[in-house]
Amino acid sequence: RTIGSWQCGLSTGHVWSFEANPQLIPFLKMNLANQANELDSRCSTVIDQAVWSTNGTVTMHRVPNNVNLGGTSVAMDDPTKTEIIQVPCTTIDDYFGPLDVTLDLLKMDVEGSELEGLRGAKGLFDREAVSLVNLELMNGPVIDGAQPEDHRVARNAEVEARPKSTSPGDTQ
Repeated sequence: RTIGSWQCGLSTGHVWSFEANPQLIPFLKMNLANQANELDSRCSTVIDQAVWSTNGTVTMHRVPNNVNLGGTSVAMDDPTKTEIIQVPCTTIDDYFGPLDVTLDLLKMDVEGSELEGLRGAKGLFDREAVSLVNLELMNGPVIDGAQPEDHRVARNAEVEARPKSTSPGDTQ
């Protein structure tokens, strides 16, 4: 998906890819290396951590020996997810804080951890440093502590995070 963004004309920026699943990191790096003739590797960074609302580690569940490595999640939403792994996590605020960047797009596909990831980006939202949010929302059990209204907020995040207009009726 990172590569697809570049090929859609976003090649003048930088892409940071956070990946929590240690089994996927080599594939992500290989995909970027295989596209070296189309992508400038200096414009992409792979971070082998989950994004969360706090720094530390997070427990993730996955199906052992499954070819679908993308199904690893914090939610115990499948009884076949018997393998438990601990992965390092960071907040988006803590990672990007020292860089003082503005994000044109914050895309999250975090297998049920959307609310935790967004909570960890509160500082960027507070300083209006995110222009657009794109979430892939997971259907399934509610993550501990989330309320029904949290899901409504997450579903509206894309609209609410768009740049503010400069005058009434002005769109960007």
